This record gives sequence, C-alpha cells and structure tokens, in this order.
Amino acid sequence: MTSVLQPWVEKLSWKTQSALMTAVRGSDTNYNEETRLLCRFFRRCILKDADIDGTFIKHGEMFNPNTVNIKKLFEYLPVHFVGHLMHGLQIIGYLCPYEDRRRFAYRMYYMYCQVMHCEVEKKVAMEFRLIDNREFFPSWRRSNWTVKK
Repeated sequence: MTSVLQPWVEKLSWKTQSALMTAVRGSDTNYNEETRLLCRFFRRCILKDADIDGTFIKHGEMFNPNTVNIKKLFEYLPVHFVGHLMHGLQIIGYLCPYEDRRRFAYRMYYMYCQVMHCEVEKKVAMEFRLIDNREFFPSWRRSNWTVKK
C-alpha cells in the first residue's frame, strides 16, 4: 500500500483529487452530529482507514438524505467549507464506483444546490472544469503566456 486514497480516487485528475482533499478535514467551527456523519461518509468514500480504532472514518454509514434538514445542516457552517463539501459530494456523486455511495452523495449535492439556489452542474462540465492544466495545456505553451516586463 502506497497511498491512503481509495484506488478510484488515485485515477482522477490532480485537480479532482485536490478538490476532494479540501473537504476531507471537516469544519473547524461546527460540532453538529449530522455534519460529523456527513464528513465521515465523505472520508469513507475517498480514503482507506489508516486507524481502524479511530473515529476519523469509523461509522461513515449513509443516512437517509430525505430525513436531513439540509438548511439546518449548513446553517452554522462556514460558507467556504460548505463550498468545498458541495464540490466533493458532486465528485463522489458523479464518479464514485460504488452505486450506493454515488447516489447518496449526488442526492446531498442536489439538495445543497436547491437550498443555495444554484444550478446542478452537469457531469461533463465538471469533468472539463477539473481537467489538469498540465494535461490540457502543456507547460511549454503556458510559459508563452507569461507577461514580460
């Protein structure tokens, strides 16, 4: 084993992996039990459990998204963190190979978009947005974009 990431995550672009990593820690300011459960679910989807006796991933079971008061869940969370979590759930909701996790994450992402009055981004648009610059624009081309003094 060389990585704590799930194998399916290792195959994603670096931008996509980075987007997932920004939400993995959880909120610094909220101790709401539903938020903790959602963060543990998130970790369970993308990480291998490095400490089977710990609680970082343990009990990352899914709960029924229809029973979650999504407005209350995000009410006291920092908007910055919620944005990272939303994008992470979107990635899992589109790309996770495990159907039950993928469906749950997509449902949470969809509900978040409804509450925040934003459009659900299509999978193809997300994938294009998360293309690595290093893959799409080779470095020799980027160097030509530098403004010279």
